[in-house]
Amino acid sequence: MKTVSTTIQGTVQQQQLHQQDGHFIHPPSSSSFTEPSSTRTGSVALQDDLSDPTDPYLHSNPTESQKNNNKLYKPHVQSGLFGASSNLVNAIVGAGIIGIPYALKQSGIIAGVILLILVIILTEKSLRLIVGLASFHPTLRRYHVRTFEDLASYPFDRIGRIFILTNMFILAYGAMLAYLLIIKDTVPTILRFSVSHLNTNATLSTTTNTSTSTANSSSDNQDWWYANTVLIVSSLVIILPLAIKRDMASLAIFSSFSVSADVVLTIFILIYAPIYTSIQHSGGLSHVLIHNAIQPSTLFIAVGILSTAMSCQHSCFIISESLRDKTQRRWAMVTGSSLFFAGFFTATLGIAGYLGFLQDTKGDVLNNFDSKSYEANFARLLLAITMFFTYPMESFVARHVLVVLFHGGDIDGVVHQEEDISTVNSNITATTPREQLICLCLNRRHILSMGIFFATLLPAIILSDIGPVLSITGSLGGAFLCYFSPGMVYLGVYGEEFLQSTEQLLDSYHGGKLFKRKQQKNKSNSHVTKDDLPMDGTANVWLNTHDHQNPSSSIELPIAGDSSQVLVTFPKATQSKPIWWYIGLFPFWCFIARVGKSNMNKKCSSAATLSQSSDILGDISKPPTCCDFLYAMVFITFGIISAVAGVVSNIWFLLKK
Repeated sequence: MKTVSTTIQGTVQQQQLHQQDGHFIHPPSSSSFTEPSSTRTGSVALQDDLSDPTDPYLHSNPTESQKNNNKLYKPHVQSGLFGASSNLVNAIVGAGIIGIPYALKQSGIIAGVILLILVIILTEKSLRLIVGLASFHPTLRRYHVRTFEDLASYPFDRIGRIFILTNMFILAYGAMLAYLLIIKDTVPTILRFSVSHLNTNATLSTTTNTSTSTANSSSDNQDWWYANTVLIVSSLVIILPLAIKRDMASLAIFSSFSVSADVVLTIFILIYAPIYTSIQHSGGLSHVLIHNAIQPSTLFIAVGILSTAMSCQHSCFIISESLRDKTQRRWAMVTGSSLFFAGFFTATLGIAGYLGFLQDTKGDVLNNFDSKSYEANFARLLLAITMFFTYPMESFVARHVLVVLFHGGDIDGVVHQEEDISTVNSNITATTPREQLICLCLNRRHILSMGIFFATLLPAIILSDIGPVLSITGSLGGAFLCYFSPGMVYLGVYGEEFLQSTEQLLDSYHGGKLFKRKQQKNKSNSHVTKDDLPMDGTANVWLNTHDHQNPSSSIELPIAGDSSQVLVTFPKATQSKPIWWYIGLFPFWCFIARVGKSNMNKKCSSAATLSQSSDILGDISKPPTCCDFLYAMVFITFGIISAVAGVVSNIWFLLKK
């Protein structure tokens, strides 16, 4: 998982002064926040107000300037299929790939490969699903939905928005912690420090006397101090100055560099991992496949690592906006080719790394290689450089979430100061925004950036294994963001259609069961016999006329000898639900659909009133089918199981160690 470099602007900078109550208000000279903007071909530069599109303050005065503001949502540079696919691969392939061999160790090689294929399929489907809702839904496509959190706010209002942002923070925080652990593993080795958990060529004596034990303990303490000293100094000197910057456009080149580094790492592991020797010592490939096919107790630890490595849902909106002539077919081509390429490299590195070391595979597979190998240290150097310059990008994501959740998008804490600009003929004061300094010369951006940095540095000093970090991050943030949320959003957006489908299922069930013995002999089922009429004192059926315009109108029962055409309708409250209704968790799915339907009606109604956008021509998604709803339910179920089982498995595994 990695963040795509882009540019987002929190408030629109106006060029003219706005007059209000006799005062001239100068707009802020800089945006509320800015993400790194990419400078390579096919990259994206977006500006987004990241606010509720139904906010009356934003749309209270729809003028020509507002129409111009909508253009800021569009990318400055668009790309074709190859460019968009490259950006998506760039977003997927990150540092998480280094932990794939460890994931196969935890799941078993055969189960791990199956899980990897499953995660790739679900990721590809989820990318098409959520972008399809935002860009091709008949209603939502009019309201310029540009982010995952904005999309979730339509069916689930503010709760949906907060839920997406929270999981984005979890993924970003876990990624930053993993990056620091990788730096802690690689940089001291490159500098020829002896780190206790690296494989070395030193031969330890088997003597168990007190002096040898004391010497080993002292060496371990020195290794711990060396590694953490290098981590602290290097991160303070390189990472922190970059993390507190507002504009990280200069780091965009390292986004492409990291993909090249991952390709080099894959080739290195294929060539230098002792695959043949390891397999021969274990009794052959067939023996390895049979005895290491699946590890049930730690299976979901692997799911968390794979989810972390493949998560890119929070970046796919930016990439989809960069696609020229975007249609459902072209976006499907982008997701399919990107996931195939990323999955190929992930599987290659994972299988080669695991077969090379089998049960000795570590969370960072480079730790299995000799610390004195020039080739291994070159690979470590590439990985370390990538970590130094990728950490600030994830730091920005975490900072952005905190700013949006707690400060309304104002990253600098802007305050307005009045200045007297009176002239001879007029007495006028102007209000100019200034950055509010919180501590000495530090503003809100500096404080948040430093707080996030130290919140990740302290655990990195204590921890030493990257595997559990990647797994827990994926089990929480990855499972909810990649699987649970897309399914929930889809079911919520199409809540009305889902409820109609379930009603049709129930009607078909009851129609076949309750009215089978009441089939008409000569005419249609519009006639009612004397036995069908309710007895005196009962009210378990209704008699309705064929007047559909006024179905609640009262009727008089026919007198003896007369006939009348009526319909017998059984109230739904008296109809029992079939067993498959509860086994399939339909009460839960219908609850989600009802909540989504209610919020969608309110949000879309409000947005339609405030928005000045007209109908947009272009590709429109087809109405959902039962298969689409089944996909959504599978996403939700898999996300919940992955999260719960992943956290429990990690806790059990850590306690067992």
